[in-house]
Amino acid sequence: MSSNIKIVKICEFCNNEFIAKTTTTKCCSDNCSKRFYKLKIKNDKIGKAELKTEIKRKPKAFITEEEINVIKYPLHEPHLPYKKIAMHLC
Repeated sequence: MSSNIKIVKICEFCNNEFIAKTTTTKCCSDNCSKRFYKLKIKNDKIGKAELKTEIKRKPKAFITEEEINVIKYPLHEPHLPYKKIAMHLC
């Protein structure tokens, strides 16, 4: 069953305008979608590394159990804003 709606959107990777057929479409093409996904994964890894570094800088007495769980079990919370957590720890 095809969709009859047409929504003008802006690609989250290349910022070009495109016409989407669904409300959940984020990218204009398969190529942009793959690149956007890789960029998201890369930024997640960088955020996790920054968080681990920031926690290592803090004395152990100031690290909360929640912060330790974020490092040990990152898959339970896949959308955590690691950069915000790292900034909060400063």
